[in-house]
Amino acid sequence: MEWQASYASGAFLMPREALTDLLRPLVVASGKLTPFRIGTELSDQLIAAVTDAFAVSREAAKIRLIKLNYLSDKLVTATLFD
Repeated sequence: MEWQASYASGAFLMPREALTDLLRPLVVASGKLTPFRIGTELSDQLIAAVTDAFAVSREAAKIRLIKLNYLSDKLVTATLFD
């Protein structure tokens, strides 16, 4: 139940549509496909943008971005477009 409460809180504070609208220019400007690897400059920019726009902690922003497949802690393999 605690996991469900945390997920619902993140979704309430950082709605998917608003988050997508906020991050679209950053993602498009990067010229890369999501998800971005956690710990990179681009992932830090996304986390900072969400933190500032929605007044949430870095950890909450990071978790929400992982859940929405903007970030990954797994090794991201190169694609044809990288």
